[in-house]
Amino acid sequence: LAEHCHRIGFEVEALVKTGPQFSGVVVGSVLKAEKHPNADRLSVCEVSDGARTYPVVCGAPNVAAGQRVAFARVGAELAGGMKLKKSKIRGAVSEGMICSESELGLAQGESAGILVLPPDTPLGTDFAARAGKCDAVLDLDVKPNRPDCLSHLGLARELAVSFGLPLKDPWGALAAPTGPEAYPVSVADAAECPRYMGCLIEGIKVGPSPQWLVRRLEAVGLRPINNIVDATNYVLFEAGQPLHAFDADLLQGGRIEVRDARPGESILALDGKEYRLTPTNLVIADASRPVAIAGVIGGQPTAVSDKTTRIFLEVAGFRPGRIRRSGGAIGVRTDSSYRFERGIDAGGMPAAAARAAALIVSLAEGRAGAFRDTAPAAPPRKPVTASPEELNRILGTRYPAERIETVLGRLSLCMEKTAQGCVVHPPSYRADLETPSDLAEEVARHLGYDAIPDEASPVSLPVPEVPPLHECRELLCDGLCGLGWCEAYNYDFVSVPELERFLGRPPAPGAQLAVLNPISEDWALLRPTLLVGLLRSAALNFNRGAAGLRLFEAGRAFLPHEGGARERSLLSGILSGLQPARPNWKRRGEAPDLYEVKGTLETLLRGFAVRWQEPSAPDGIFHPGASLELLAGGACAGKAGVLHPELVRRWDLGGAGGRGAGRETAAFELDLEVLLRARCAAARFQPFSAFPSVARDLSLLAPAATPYAALEGAIRELRLDGLQCVELLDLFTGKGIPEGRKSWTVRLTFSRADRTLRDAEVQEAVDRILPALRAACGAELRS
Repeated sequence: LAEHCHRIGFEVEALVKTGPQFSGVVVGSVLKAEKHPNADRLSVCEVSDGARTYPVVCGAPNVAAGQRVAFARVGAELAGGMKLKKSKIRGAVSEGMICSESELGLAQGESAGILVLPPDTPLGTDFAARAGKCDAVLDLDVKPNRPDCLSHLGLARELAVSFGLPLKDPWGALAAPTGPEAYPVSVADAAECPRYMGCLIEGIKVGPSPQWLVRRLEAVGLRPINNIVDATNYVLFEAGQPLHAFDADLLQGGRIEVRDARPGESILALDGKEYRLTPTNLVIADASRPVAIAGVIGGQPTAVSDKTTRIFLEVAGFRPGRIRRSGGAIGVRTDSSYRFERGIDAGGMPAAAARAAALIVSLAEGRAGAFRDTAPAAPPRKPVTASPEELNRILGTRYPAERIETVLGRLSLCMEKTAQGCVVHPPSYRADLETPSDLAEEVARHLGYDAIPDEASPVSLPVPEVPPLHECRELLCDGLCGLGWCEAYNYDFVSVPELERFLGRPPAPGAQLAVLNPISEDWALLRPTLLVGLLRSAALNFNRGAAGLRLFEAGRAFLPHEGGARERSLLSGILSGLQPARPNWKRRGEAPDLYEVKGTLETLLRGFAVRWQEPSAPDGIFHPGASLELLAGGACAGKAGVLHPELVRRWDLGGAGGRGAGRETAAFELDLEVLLRARCAAARFQPFSAFPSVARDLSLLAPAATPYAALEGAIRELRLDGLQCVELLDLFTGKGIPEGRKSWTVRLTFSRADRTLRDAEVQEAVDRILPALRAACGAELRS
């Protein structure tokens, strides 16, 4: 059975053996029960098994002469593996044990006393035969698209097809109750409650359920309560239809209403907790108050009790999404809500209702009235157009049409041939059958996936095109990994305190995107930058003893934009602590600086047309004197540099006394979408010039505020023929340099591929450069 369940798509998660867990226990009769002479709480009994009499010491408070009991003789083995031996208890000999349900493994927890059997139980018979035969309970994984199989009847349908056997009707011909109709029912929104049925059952007697019902409920993990509640739970698992029974005498106003909860309403539920309701919750209400949270849990004030003589039996169907939100709003999930969230078969409700009413009447007597139904006719399922040929095409098989029609027929999927083709009419409980592919899956499941022949596909699958942004991100991530960096993965959420620590101030109202229903306060905001998560990871690693680290992350950041959200694809990194992160005897490591992070990015971005410039304005994140902006096509593609000392202090990188404490921390953040537009074509090899190059070094005096980028830019704007390279050799200030001036030494390298340059040509180029530098930067040749 377990193998067949697995083969047709229902994985067996657990298989639990049930039944007697004892041996050597017989039905006995207590002939005498007297107080133990040496113990107040013990009794000395005489027990007969029909063949002989045994002295037994018993500690149960409910033992009495004349009872029929489960008697374990010497040598019997009880649940848990205990084997009985002859013993002496407080001076009295005991040759057996009068057993409780828990000692026999028939009940969970401690029993209050011994198990007392009916007085007509045959003496000396094997009690294991009376307790029930060995059985097995299968715990199945039923997928969300098959709510019809969240019941024994639904699984029986599937297994009947799998075994090729007819489905046995477990209920027979059930006559619907014909008594007076129940209370009037009004549904505020039929879309939220497509069908509601209810009937009044009078003259019932609430009491314990019979043993067959108790055992079956316990087998599926339910605790028996009373015959009314147990009957509704039994039909829940038998037919997959949730039901609820109200004490009719406790319902007020003589009417039932299905509506949204009103502000300020609350309900004391069956779990003993009081829940404050909101309009998110759909409720069942009488004339004055909610009496149940629809599809989730009933109310304690109208619960069935030992004093109940009339019940109102509810059988309903609700919109799955509404029940999911309603249960989630109060944090309650039940067996009923689990099924409502996946969808209930409205067409099967009348049969389940008749079954529940008949079962309650048989267990608790009473008289059932006619059901009041808000939607007597359930809408039919939309037919699916598919032919055997099309199903074979989808599966890649050559099954005969008769074989396919036989399988579909056993699944109650009748194939009708029309002028437009073959039409299949799914039954009301198969909401998952909507397309020909769904029907093909049914054929494959029941004929066996292993029966489908292995054939190479005649169609060559095209290789999907990789989005340019994804390719760019992977290229840069692989490059950083090759440079010895480690990739980090953080969630897209940050907390308000973390963002305050990052910004150095509370976030401006409306400047961040808040999560409407955060899992916790730590994930209250969508991250506006990846650096927050990297700083968190760095602090964690330093607190655990790291000496240094190089972390990067590629991901999305979020910012408000025109009433919505704008996503940015970013690549961020952080260097902190000793570099290299694993120093050796020869190199103890150094703190990272601007030049290290700039050199890393220059290596990484060789294939991109980018340039550096000083930041336009301080941002409080990077050090104003040790940071740069990266430009790509005139747009800002990111920032890099040493993090502001105050930011490093707020995050306490390295931890108190840690090896990384007090070290500078460098970081970068790149906008991948801007970088993508600046990506260059693949570089092509060009042979080196066979002719010698000529180098000229210029020592220039320029104003102290002039950046080197301005000097190089002025030279490159001339677009001199033969100028191959411009590089900075030295920067000097001090003795011999006028106040307010700096000395830059720049090397110019000239070369041509077709001939050797003459000295006059090089000097002509230098003569053009010096006036351009004087005009653009106020720089002059140092004498």
